[in-house]
Amino acid sequence: MTRLKLKFAGDGTVFNSNRAWIILGDHFSDSDGDHHLSAECVTASEVEEAAEYLKKQLDNIVISAKKKFAKR
Repeated sequence: MTRLKLKFAGDGTVFNSNRAWIILGDHFSDSDGDHHLSAECVTASEVEEAAEYLKKQLDNIVISAKKKFAKR
């Protein structure tokens, strides 16, 4: 399953020297070049479940970034 991740550069101690990005972990690219962020869904409820999973990952990334940027 796809994992969104926080990429953080810096040690969290020097103001304005830290950088962060939200990146794709494992993902699938199809023959059209589209990056799939979920497994194949065959019902609306599966799409909703996949979206909720991605939202939760983003919420966790925000929590992690706040902790890392707060280390000053």
